[in-house]
Amino acid sequence: MRSHRPIFLLIGTIAANLIFLALVPNVTDPPRLAGQMDKALLTLALSLLPFAWGFYLLFFYRSFPERVLAYLAIAVSLLWVGISTKLIIDVIKDRSVHWPKPDADRAGIARRLIIEHHWSGLPESRTSA
Repeated sequence: MRSHRPIFLLIGTIAANLIFLALVPNVTDPPRLAGQMDKALLTLALSLLPFAWGFYLLFFYRSFPERVLAYLAIAVSLLWVGISTKLIIDVIKDRSVHWPKPDADRAGIARRLIIEHHWSGLPESRTSA
């Protein structure tokens, strides 16, 4: 009688990849990528699920078809991890381009606090008009 274990492992591999696709958050570009770091990190964390499943298959199953399935699962999961890593790199690049530089204006924080909260006693900005 033939073992059905490789079929169940194949179903598990497909399920792990589908769970990743179902749970990954929608990252859209119109709101700047700089504000979506939480979604990018969640995507990377979820992409590690199929990656871990592939290594589980590789280390705990010994027959040739099970090893082939494990290598295929790892190859597909590396695609997900690579896409997730590129998304994080894009978010970091977008943050460095669009976020204000801390040394750009000395009184920038103080001026923002005065304008937003109307606090008295903070130093005035010295700009020449």
